[in-house]
Amino acid sequence: SSGINAEWPLRPGVGVLVTHMDTVSWTQEDLKPRVKEEFDMDCVLFSSKDTSRETLLEDIKAVCSKPESVKVDEENFSQLFKINNRMVKILRETTKEVDEIKEMRTQFDR
Repeated sequence: SSGINAEWPLRPGVGVLVTHMDTVSWTQEDLKPRVKEEFDMDCVLFSSKDTSRETLLEDIKAVCSKPESVKVDEENFSQLFKINNRMVKILRETTKEVDEIKEMRTQFDR
């Protein structure tokens, strides 16, 4: 399976969950322990269509720690994400194809 690597050097800090609270039988308080259990996230913020932009921004700022870079590039991609064998084969073949096209381009430009 693919997904965020358990050894992720930066702890993922933000997630978005969209629910229709008027159509579910659970409450906000019921959700908090599940988020902790499933994602190891202690802080859960809730908003609604009636929450003002300013209130939501203040709520987010109140729980945020110092900003951290979450840049993903060719150097750290494999460290941040685990990739199953099928995906590794696809990446290898794609890299091979790209290298062949680059070589053709180089030969063409000569």
